[in-house]
Amino acid sequence: MSKLTGKELAKEFESFVNGTSDFEKQEFVKGFMSMHNTLEQSAFGVLLKVVEAMSKKSYVDGRNQASKQRAEWMVEGIKQGAVADLKENDPYYWREDRAKEWVYGENYDISSLPFI
Repeated sequence: MSKLTGKELAKEFESFVNGTSDFEKQEFVKGFMSMHNTLEQSAFGVLLKVVEAMSKKSYVDGRNQASKQRAEWMVEGIKQGAVADLKENDPYYWREDRAKEWVYGENYDISSLPFI
């Protein structure tokens, strides 16, 4: 378990990206991709929560407008993929309308990824 709280880790990440070189960012990506598979799945779920939160951000300006737009695209793509996945895996239960109602409903969590 980390010695940092979530808030402290976010602040540390803010410091990391402030002026970090492309090489250092790539080193972060390599480190992320070398995690244990189960932890990688959990960590990726956190990143999805960040993407979803960015997509819902109410105030943006020129400095983060593109981030919000791309986050909206990603969330929409994930939801479309989830609808297709549900229909493919159980077409008798997950008709188009039922699958969309679930995925686009308020209780769907795009960060909830299965663990094996």
